[in-house]
Amino acid sequence: METTFDAADFHQTKLQNQLIQQLAAVEAQSNSTWATQQGQNSTRLAIALNLI
Repeated sequence: METTFDAADFHQTKLQNQLIQQLAAVEAQSNSTWATQQGQNSTRLAIALNLI
């Protein structure tokens, strides 16, 4: 079984970890945006119901 871990492997692993972190950040931003939109929709609905 191969056990060497050279500089190229290290660099690729580092890049993969950076990509994972970036994707996680994008997902977190998307979730935050979605939650904000849901909150705004709830507020609009409450306002609309109060106007009836």
